[in-house]
Amino acid sequence: VFLAMINFIGIFLCAMATPTAGIAKVFGLLTFGESWHNNHHAFESSAAIGLKWWQVDFGYAVVWILAKLGLVWDVNLPTAKMMAAKKITIAQD
Repeated sequence: VFLAMINFIGIFLCAMATPTAGIAKVFGLLTFGESWHNNHHAFESSAAIGLKWWQVDFGYAVVWILAKLGLVWDVNLPTAKMMAAKKITIAQD
């Protein structure tokens, strides 16, 4: 139940906020990066859900350490080109 609540808040509350909004950053710290959950939906095969330098992602930190130790491999991350293709531009009036 707790995880479902975190997912709900992360998806709906933080998706409505601007990416650099304080609520998303605070929620990201409190939930170990879950407020970046929408990144998971944009890049489903990515090991990281925190894609910007300021998006804390403790889960990926663990994966990164395991990869450096040789305990996991073939870790997928989105390329800059993939991330640029997902950007939404809002038309100016």
